[in-house]
Amino acid sequence: MNDAVKRIKALADPHRLRALHLVARRGECCVCEIQQVLGLTPPTASRNLRILEEAGWVAKRRHGKWMHYRAAEVDGRWWRVRDALLAVLDDEPTAADDLARHAAWLGADPACAPEPATGEEPRLATSGGRR
Repeated sequence: MNDAVKRIKALADPHRLRALHLVARRGECCVCEIQQVLGLTPPTASRNLRILEEAGWVAKRRHGKWMHYRAAEVDGRWWRVRDALLAVLDDEPTAADDLARHAAWLGADPACAPEPATGEEPRLATSGGRR
């Protein structure tokens, strides 16, 4: 029960929902991208991403001095929860605006575009079947 409470509580914040949606739909995002797109200060972005990571929603990797975040691998029951949540967020105007701001920001500053880890492609969460 504690795992369920921790995972669900982590989603009880609009910035965390938006960050999860962004990294799940974009595959991987640098912390600076998340800060810029969501309009967060570095400490706020880091705190929210840490909460999502501790709850098992996102995973991170270091690339130089930057941390890159992606949707974490989750088991079947939590995959269904995440998939349903992302489908709901896909219909939210704020989430759509975030994706558009992210695309525009990458075009303006490609120097911070996320690079996949060696031999890995970024993973995108999709609606539909199980992983």
